[in-house]
Amino acid sequence: MIKRILFLTFLTLFTSYFFCQEKVLYDQNLYEKAIEKLRNSEIDQSLPLFQEMIDTSSKEVWTCQALLVCDRNDLLEKSDTLAKLSSQNVIVIKRMVDTKECFRLCAGLFTNKNSAVELAKSLPSPFKEAKPYPLLIAKNGKLSEIAFTNLSEDSSKKTVARETKFEKNEIISPDVAEEKKEKTTDLGEELFLKGLTAYSSNDLKSAENYFRQSITLRPNRFEAYNNLGAVLLEQKRYEEARTVLEQGVKIQPYYANSRANLAGAYWFLGLKDEAVKEAERAFKLDAGNVKYSLNLASFLFELQRYNDAKTYINVAKIISPENPDVLSLEAKINEKLGIIEEKKEEKISTKEEEKKEKPQIKEKESPPPSQEQTEPKEEGEKKGLLRRIFKKRSTEKTKEEKD
Repeated sequence: MIKRILFLTFLTLFTSYFFCQEKVLYDQNLYEKAIEKLRNSEIDQSLPLFQEMIDTSSKEVWTCQALLVCDRNDLLEKSDTLAKLSSQNVIVIKRMVDTKECFRLCAGLFTNKNSAVELAKSLPSPFKEAKPYPLLIAKNGKLSEIAFTNLSEDSSKKTVARETKFEKNEIISPDVAEEKKEKTTDLGEELFLKGLTAYSSNDLKSAENYFRQSITLRPNRFEAYNNLGAVLLEQKRYEEARTVLEQGVKIQPYYANSRANLAGAYWFLGLKDEAVKEAERAFKLDAGNVKYSLNLASFLFELQRYNDAKTYINVAKIISPENPDVLSLEAKINEKLGIIEEKKEEKISTKEEEKKEKPQIKEKESPPPSQEQTEPKEEGEKKGLLRRIFKKRSTEKTKEEKD
């Protein structure tokens, strides 16, 4: 009986392992080469290897986007941390955000979305604060254009055509609905990228339209809210910018760029205290980025809080010692602090001169000491009291004599 139970237990474990084991979805040799390039700071050379290593023979390949890294210097350290915390292979994918290069830092490769979702839920700090999410990187034998490259104009038209196939009142199956949702998400991402292109070309009107459409299709894409807010700020539409940026901050409170732009909106609306608070939050979220310490120092300088401004401009100078904006603001702060110090020194010297002059005036004005002043205190007080009594009495006698 015991042998039978043990056999059945072993069979169950073996079967579950066999069927639940994820298919190996990458080439180990290419992965090792990609990691080696990454460790040697050859990031651009590692990116194509991360793409080539993916086995696209499965119907779908998913990963978990754990973090968006916009500083090459932080990429290796954060990828090592992610590998340790997730116990998964790390994949690096390049993308553009706010017209600058950034990198998707992803963990694991899976044949289904649920596995990527479960990994996203299990990631601890500092990754859980970045709201990790599943990312489709290959489908039907092809790499996802959204994950790896910008879509072309032709593919854009095809996507729109597919979207218009479904009528409003059409009843569709759950599988078709899920596919439609994914296509909508892809279109939202495409519109977002078009918005970036328009923004970099200073076509603010087109950028605004693209970002608004992207938000409609992907309402949780916090970067789209941030970029739309930036476009509105440039057009001096501060109240609209404030509303959009506040929505973005609610979705993702740990995105420093949204905080910084919201601080700008508050500042131009005259809400100076709120602006400083948001600028402080942006700085705390990304203290290594010079623009956040410089932004905060600028606000404090305008509020004449020169000592506080000096603190943050010193941080900015450590990060970027040759930055012309940092050096310019530092000179202005030092000038103001120098004027204040000069005024303090003038006040101190004036007070010292007054102290020196006052004793001389007293010596000139004070009369020479009389005999009464040289007498002991108690006797002087008694005599003074007697004199007053004597004077009163003498006055009374004079009245009586007159009567």
